[in-house]
Amino acid sequence: TVVYDYPETWSSSGLQGWTNSLGNATVSNPEAGGNDGGYMRVSFPELGVPPDPGEDSEIVRTSENPATSYFVGNYSDAGIASARFDFLAEDVSAGYTQLRWRSSTNSHTWRYTFAVTGTNTWNTYNIPFSYSAGWIGDPGWNNEDQFLADLLAVDWIGIFISRGAPSTSEQDYGIDNFELLVPEPGQISMLLAAGLALILFTRDRRRSSSG
Repeated sequence: TVVYDYPETWSSSGLQGWTNSLGNATVSNPEAGGNDGGYMRVSFPELGVPPDPGEDSEIVRTSENPATSYFVGNYSDAGIASARFDFLAEDVSAGYTQLRWRSSTNSHTWRYTFAVTGTNTWNTYNIPFSYSAGWIGDPGWNNEDQFLADLLAVDWIGIFISRGAPSTSEQDYGIDNFELLVPEPGQISMLLAAGLALILFTRDRRRSSSG
C-alpha cells in the first residue's frame, strides 16, 4: 500500500527500509532519538585517486522488497502528485543529483535531475510526477504514455548522488522528511480553476489579436 502525506523522518533508529544499492557510499542514521531527530546520511569516503565513473555515485532508495517502507506500489490509483524531501550537502556540493524510481513491470528507471544550491544548508524539493516536468527515460521508451504506465507499479524510489569536486574528498549528504503527496480536494479545485482561467485568457488574447 502506498502511504502518502506522511513523511519518513528517520526519527527512529535504523534506515526504515532504505538501502544503498551501489555500495560506493555508506548510509547511516545519525542523531536518531535525539533532540534534532534523525536523518539519512550518505557518506563517501576519502580516496587516494579519483574514482572510476562507475564508482563515483550512489543510489539511496527504498528496498525492492520493503519491510518498513511504504513508498512503493500503484502511484496512479493512489493519486500521488509529487514527492517532497529535504536534501543537505554538508561540505561539498554534489556533482549532480536525481530523484529516481523504477517500475516492477519492465525495470524501467525514470530520472529527474534537481539542482543542489549551497552547502551546510537543508533545501526542500517538491518534484511532480508529470512527464512534462522533466522526467527522462531511456531511448525507446522515453515518452509520456510509458511514463504513466510505469507509475502503475513502482517498486523502488530514491535519490541518486554523484561525487562533487574534488572527487577524492570525503563527502557527506543528508536526506530527510521524504513523503509522497496527494492534493487535497480544495487544491485540486484551485488547480482546475487556474487551468480554466488560463484557457479563457488565451482564448481572449486570440480573439483580440484576430479582431
